[in-house]
Amino acid sequence: MTTDDPPAEGQRLEANEPGTSTSYGEEPTDMGALGVRSEGFPRKFLGQTLEAIAKGCGWRFDLRSLSQTCNALAKSLKQQSEGEDSELDLGMDSPALKALLQACGLNCPPRITEPSICCLHRLIAGGFLMGEATGGLGSDASLVDLVVEQICNCGNSASEPVQLAVLKALLTLATSETFIVKGDRLLQAFKMIFNLAVGSHYDGIRNTAVASLQQLLNVWFRRTAADVALSPPITPNDQSIERGDESSAADGEGKASELSVTKIAQLAEKSDITGIEKVLVSRLSGDNEYFSGATPTGEQSNQGFKNAERTPQNNGSKSPSSSLVPLVGLEIDLFILLRSLCKLAARNVDPATSERFVIEGKLLSLRLIKHVLTFHMWEMLSKNFIIRSRNLLCVTLIRNANSLVESASSQQVEIFSLALQQPSIQAVMKPEIGAFMPLLILRPLEVPVSEPHLLLASCTCLKDICSKPQLLVDLFVNYDCEMDASNIFERMVQGLCGVINSKGASGQKQALLNRSKKLAAKNLLLIIQSLHSWFSEHHAEEGEDHVPNGGEHFSSPFAESDLHGKSETQKFKEAKSIKNSRVEGIDLFNKSPVKGMRSLIESGVVEDSIEAQARFLRDTTELDGGAKGQFLGHHEDNQVQVMHAFADAFDFSGMEFDIALRTYLSAFRLPGEAQQIDRIMEKFADRFCTCNKGVFAAADQAYTLAYSIIMLNTDMHNPLAEHLMSRENFIALVNQCPVEGVDQETAGLPTEYLGSIFDRIAASEIQISDPSTGEKGNGNSGTRNRRIQEQLTRVLRKALPMHATDRHANDQMTAASLKRIREVLEKRNDQRDGSHEWKTASNSDIAALMCEVTCNHLVPLFRDVYKGHSALEAQLEITKCLGEAIVVAGLMDQNTACEELVGVLNRLVGLGVEREWQLPGIADDLKIEAFRILIGIALEHPQLLRCSWTHILRCFSFAQYHAFRGASLNDASISNSQNQKKATDSTTGAKSKLLSFLEAEGLQLVDQLFAGTGLMDGQTIVLFVTAMCAVSRQQLEKPAVDGIELVLLQRLVETVHHNLGRIRMVWSRLWAVTSAHLIGAGCIEDNIEIAMYSIDALRQIVFKLLDHQELSSFKFQEEALRPFVSVFRQSEVVEVHIFITQCLHQIVVACLPRLQSGWLSILASVEIALTHECIDVVDSGVHILKQAWAEPQIVSNADLFGGLRKCFLVVMDS
Repeated sequence: MTTDDPPAEGQRLEANEPGTSTSYGEEPTDMGALGVRSEGFPRKFLGQTLEAIAKGCGWRFDLRSLSQTCNALAKSLKQQSEGEDSELDLGMDSPALKALLQACGLNCPPRITEPSICCLHRLIAGGFLMGEATGGLGSDASLVDLVVEQICNCGNSASEPVQLAVLKALLTLATSETFIVKGDRLLQAFKMIFNLAVGSHYDGIRNTAVASLQQLLNVWFRRTAADVALSPPITPNDQSIERGDESSAADGEGKASELSVTKIAQLAEKSDITGIEKVLVSRLSGDNEYFSGATPTGEQSNQGFKNAERTPQNNGSKSPSSSLVPLVGLEIDLFILLRSLCKLAARNVDPATSERFVIEGKLLSLRLIKHVLTFHMWEMLSKNFIIRSRNLLCVTLIRNANSLVESASSQQVEIFSLALQQPSIQAVMKPEIGAFMPLLILRPLEVPVSEPHLLLASCTCLKDICSKPQLLVDLFVNYDCEMDASNIFERMVQGLCGVINSKGASGQKQALLNRSKKLAAKNLLLIIQSLHSWFSEHHAEEGEDHVPNGGEHFSSPFAESDLHGKSETQKFKEAKSIKNSRVEGIDLFNKSPVKGMRSLIESGVVEDSIEAQARFLRDTTELDGGAKGQFLGHHEDNQVQVMHAFADAFDFSGMEFDIALRTYLSAFRLPGEAQQIDRIMEKFADRFCTCNKGVFAAADQAYTLAYSIIMLNTDMHNPLAEHLMSRENFIALVNQCPVEGVDQETAGLPTEYLGSIFDRIAASEIQISDPSTGEKGNGNSGTRNRRIQEQLTRVLRKALPMHATDRHANDQMTAASLKRIREVLEKRNDQRDGSHEWKTASNSDIAALMCEVTCNHLVPLFRDVYKGHSALEAQLEITKCLGEAIVVAGLMDQNTACEELVGVLNRLVGLGVEREWQLPGIADDLKIEAFRILIGIALEHPQLLRCSWTHILRCFSFAQYHAFRGASLNDASISNSQNQKKATDSTTGAKSKLLSFLEAEGLQLVDQLFAGTGLMDGQTIVLFVTAMCAVSRQQLEKPAVDGIELVLLQRLVETVHHNLGRIRMVWSRLWAVTSAHLIGAGCIEDNIEIAMYSIDALRQIVFKLLDHQELSSFKFQEEALRPFVSVFRQSEVVEVHIFITQCLHQIVVACLPRLQSGWLSILASVEIALTHECIDVVDSGVHILKQAWAEPQIVSNADLFGGLRKCFLVVMDS
């Protein structure tokens, strides 16, 4: 409970703060601001109190003198004029104060003691009693000492009002800023409140005392933190702390000697609590006998508090090994309080023999230590105080490791967890954490039979630890990566997995075990989510670069006008108007290129022609390079033609390819959209091939090389690039892309040629900057260019899926990465005290290693956990954890683990799974949740699935199949035709929940996935289509159920239509996979329906592809129509041949004006058709041949005419 928390019912707090003064069982008194004398106070109130004391004395003979004194003082106070503001003497010799203190004597009845304490309390709270405790006794005692002594003596009263008055007074004086209580007296007040909290017979008093202790500790921590912040740093050589002997630099609990990480870890692994205790207690000097003494009872308990009154400064024991400076200021008194709590909490008690109040005192001390560890003020305290506190906490923890009090064992786990979450304590507690973490938290998770309450406590504390990403990563770095330390993080994951798979118990233990299992599943989920958030935070890409357009405009000649026959004034007006229009048009162009060019044309600055627009872009220096790139990359016909004319103005004859690319890119800045870059690079490749005949076998090679050079340039010269491209990777990147119209075995460019380009790019960066700024060496320009490169890198990595393979190739090296990190950290540990330094990680690669460790234990867990008989609620929690694990594994390139986890989730759904891999006894609710998670990952994180698409697409194909046909399948299996699990209930005929879900919601989610494939990046869509073709091929060869063959074949055609707008490098890979699969499907002889559908799908796709105009140096039409030739040659079904010739005839008729290189494939098919035995096939071939003969371009092109000649030769031979 903090000061901001409301007190529990029956609790009344009293503090030296406005608004907190209340009384138990009565309305609070409004005293105004503390320290302000209200009218008539304290003279009037003091007189009333003295009268009450005198009246309470009654006729008792031993109190007659007190009664007479009080009456006389009260009468004297009444006789004084209320209008006079004379000072009231309340010093040490004040008769009134002596009377109040006498009334607090041990022999006085409660009716006298209670009002006297209340009066003292109000005098202190109002600031009328002031002073500072000196710790003296008798004649040496100060006013504060006397007041505290008398009030504490009254705490032994059995009267409830007196106990409440004592609590109010002690809390107020212990937190007052004018009535300063410290040292012995502070501890005495704290002790009295503590005794009331455990020894009072009244529940209200006990609750109020506990709240008072919490508030007192809170106030003292705040004051001490503020005092430390205002105090100058103290060092051992500081003359201001000299106390007269050398021992003043040491402290009873302040040895700074560090523990051996290896030694204490070994003791913890052996569960040698006695050995650990000896090591920890050895750091304590002066008060060791108290920590190792017997449990105090009665007067011994009070004496124990008195022993704790010895302050660090007054301890005379020398500690030569200590390097700590003494505590100063308020830290001394705060440490006294904390030390007292730790000593009480460290007592060894036996529930069978110890008294009740001793056990309750121990538990209360543990509760208060937990409360203290929740304060944020630890960060503001000195390191010396924290080290001393650490020493005390460690002894307290080890003393409770084997406590016979069940609650104490659970609370010490919570104390350690809270200490671990305090960064300032964590930083000085590395060896201790390495011992206590396995001993207190991990051991209950790992032992075969653990005490249920300890297991539950461990799982509960791990919930807080697992929810803090930085703490998890730091634990991994400081222990799992230390050669001599325990693998704390790995053991944590392994232990949680063991709890989930643990066997059942009986009775109440089973209920606790079920709670522990649920908490363990939540903790695993928190670990995975923490890794996800930490990796994303430290590995997030910067936002899109918004480079401001425009800039300084420089004067340049404007277009001349025919000024003949006009006055001089008119000439200047028109010239000025044109100039203004030009400036305004350029400014608008730099903001919106298309609108700006339209404005320039309308104003007459630029002629309305393709050549004039291209010339204006080339010659005008005021244009922003980014705006020029946006205009040249635009998809409208006018802008495409201007871009072609702009490129045709360059003469690349005799240039090296990379030099030509430098020249080309120096005129503008590449835009940020993949399709725009694709159009610009395509035209550059075409222009270079036109200017340099014979350098490349096909324009595709130049196109691929241009893209690869840009990627190489951004990797080599971007300081933030994560993975630098090597020479071998660059050569492989250029040569692995398929080249249309060229034999793949001879399509690669020479290694020497590519190596020379690599060397030139590595030696000299291609400046991708604004040509209009003219600022190459400017620092701001360098930052801007770096942002441009980063933006371009993101675009190209999506457009160039091959580059990602370099990163994926490192998956096999991840196992060695952890070893290398350990070796590096081991070298650091060789340095002096290096093993005690707490390391904080910030590299995102650490999370990838942690993910690998986690997945090594999660995969076996998820593989076996559903075979048990856990409750549905726990299984749902584990399923959520499984889904998050898939995302994290994919995010961190753990492809093997990701695929295995997706396989487990697919088995859980049960659709399309072989019988031997099925999980029996899975409820439909769990299957539905698993399906939602699976489709959610596919929709939100498709780029992370990579090699896992085969499992997902097989599941979704069966989901669609049953969603369409499930209502009529009374005997069909949800997974396959051999499984005995029915889609409907065999007794009632009602649909299962899973089937109803698939029909209502599941199919819509599947449709959403395929409709969104156009938004996937280049690498993902290639993997997606490749997996789809692989699953479809399996279903064509061995269909599990009748009709499943067409499901993915239809989806493949749908996906291809959604991705027709892909850039050439991605589309070439898509088409290579898709066409190969459609060719295979078209050649199936035992299923004419499938073959005919595949050929018709090819026809539809070709029609879409032929809408794109082919440039003279490219041959993508030939590649698009080549599958018809392949099917014609491989298939022996006449109906298929007839359908192919009909499709080709339709293509020729509909796309005749756009046909160029496509004639090569058409004529190759006609050549086969003319030799066919079926007259319908021959007739269709003849019709196409006649159409080809009428085309002039075929006769004028040598390659096309050669194909036509072959066809006529076939006709003549037949």
